[in-house]
Amino acid sequence: METLQIVIQAIVQGLTEFLPVSSSGHLIALETFFLPDPATVATMTETTVALHAGTLLAVLLVFWKSLVELCGHRRSLVIPLVVATIPAACVGLLIVISGLDELLTDPRLTGAMLVVTGFVLWMGEPSVASGYETANIEILSNRQAFWIGIAQAFAIVPGLSRSGLTIVVARRIGLPGQQAAQFSFLMSIPVIAGAVVVMLCKQLLSSEIAAATNIAWDVIGLGIAISAVVGYGALKCLLLLLEKGRFHWFTFWCIPLGVFLLVFATQV
Repeated sequence: METLQIVIQAIVQGLTEFLPVSSSGHLIALETFFLPDPATVATMTETTVALHAGTLLAVLLVFWKSLVELCGHRRSLVIPLVVATIPAACVGLLIVISGLDELLTDPRLTGAMLVVTGFVLWMGEPSVASGYETANIEILSNRQAFWIGIAQAFAIVPGLSRSGLTIVVARRIGLPGQQAAQFSFLMSIPVIAGAVVVMLCKQLLSSEIAAATNIAWDVIGLGIAISAVVGYGALKCLLLLLEKGRFHWFTFWCIPLGVFLLVFATQV
């Protein structure tokens, strides 16, 4: 795979992993529009596994203080985070074991789900006038955490934004924007790490894929670094937009892209 292709993929991964636009949906769109060669797509999928390490690093850099606090005076938040992680872990493992993950890469499905994400972002924005901020992350119940985890499990489907769905549900529960984002991304750490491990194990067991892949580690390292830097900036940008109440702006990206992908994939 050419260096330029990995750089582009790293930028897309870094931007879309945290912004509420679905990173998996964008990578499938990238494959559909620009990478018609199945061999290239297979290699790209492998590279995506490595690039997730970069976005995981970005989360750790932004929320390292929160992670340290989980070992101290915020230990009560650990159980809700574990509870919130369970649905996605179970669904993700079931999908991988059953082989359904390959069926979820259909660009038509992805396009439709991007449209759904757009509507969720628009309709899910709570009204400030309604006094919706009635909860606090420090006293989040396991039941509330579980519902946020259900949203994360749904977002395994490409095109459904993990950050978008979980933050919308967290805000509907009553968490302020910054706290909703904090909980969403803290619970993403084991999910992203687990996805990397599962995907790596799956690929290492496939001798055919292993034999077909020939990517220089220095180029992969460059991709990880780029996805980490871009992801860090995207995450900071998202937190700022949440603070300003402009989270729903991403509706105007998701719906047009979803419609275009759906139409394009149907005609191909």
